[in-house]
Amino acid sequence: MLSLETGVRMLQDAGYPIEDAREEVAQIAARRQSPDNRSEDDEVNRGNQPSSTS
Repeated sequence: MLSLETGVRMLQDAGYPIEDAREEVAQIAARRQSPDNRSEDDEVNRGNQPSSTS
């Protein structure tokens, strides 16, 4: 198992366009903390577009 930080660095090394690894990790951590994003993230992870509730 990898740490989130190591995974982001590996993606950078592989050429993914991540400019600031620390900022990327902070954004991921913030999304993990927010229960509002939970169902939307689940839909995206299943390959679906999130539904708009507005």
